[in-house]
Amino acid sequence: MLYIYSFYGLSVLCAALYLYTRSKVTTSEDAQFLGFQRTYLIVYLLAVAGDWLQGPHVYALYESYGMSKHDIELLFVAGFGSSLVFGTFIASIADKYGRKSNCFLYAVLYSAACVTKHFANFWILMIGRLLGGIATSILYSAFESWLVFEHNKRGFNDQLLSTIFSHATLGNSLVAIISGVVAQYAADFFGFVAPFDASMAVLTIMAGILIFTWPENYGDQKAEVHQHFIDAVHMMKNVICLGLIQSLFEGAMYVFVLEWTPALTLASLGDRIPHGYIFASFMVAIMMGSSIFKVLSKYHRPESFMRLPRSVFFALSAHKFDVDNL
Repeated sequence: MLYIYSFYGLSVLCAALYLYTRSKVTTSEDAQFLGFQRTYLIVYLLAVAGDWLQGPHVYALYESYGMSKHDIELLFVAGFGSSLVFGTFIASIADKYGRKSNCFLYAVLYSAACVTKHFANFWILMIGRLLGGIATSILYSAFESWLVFEHNKRGFNDQLLSTIFSHATLGNSLVAIISGVVAQYAADFFGFVAPFDASMAVLTIMAGILIFTWPENYGDQKAEVHQHFIDAVHMMKNVICLGLIQSLFEGAMYVFVLEWTPALTLASLGDRIPHGYIFASFMVAIMMGSSIFKVLSKYHRPESFMRLPRSVFFALSAHKFDVDNL
């Protein structure tokens, strides 16, 4: 019950912080723009829901199949590695063959990955992780590319693009939180594989709406698939530096993603863990962090106050190391 109470307590704090820090966004009464925004957000939020529903119970499902910790780690690394390899050029493929088609491919690949979760076989699960890694790369590139191109093609005000991104960010946070709770109920009633079935259902609905509501658009179809990446390396050194920093940050985050379930399982001494509520609490905490960042950035430069969370992180890591070695 502690986890559930913590979730609701964090949710109340998060709502208060959001209401305190929310800023006014540019709005429009243009019916065409509002229809375009709605068309994008429905598909995008269903797409991220299909991703978030799978998050809480991946490790727990593998563990329930009797996989060793080493095998589970290999499966996770395969997913991250797949995203690494395909993420470098998946956007160029979308430009060449169509962004709508690429978004549809996301639904197909991720649904196929969900199907593999029904099999307690390491190699079938490995295929699922590889497919999931490719799908994740598409999620974080093709949808946004489609939006920007289509927004500009229709001649909408450039400032209204930030409005869509603002709504998408808020919606993504809310969907992540709700998905954690939904995944918990699905797992409680139907087992650890049920959240993946729910994800597949959501992705199927998303694909259907995508087919009938999104037009196709393309980037530079004549460019070689690898050329965009090579150009970025040579022409945008600051982007490469930012990417390196982001990679180091996400590397630490992925270690946490891998370890939080077994760590809590060990600490629970055999009690059942509500993975969905814990995952939802993580998502609420992320949303709170964004709101706190807005408050601090009004009074200080990010370079100054970002030293504090780094110091806290290192202190907690050192404490964990000391406890483990007692």
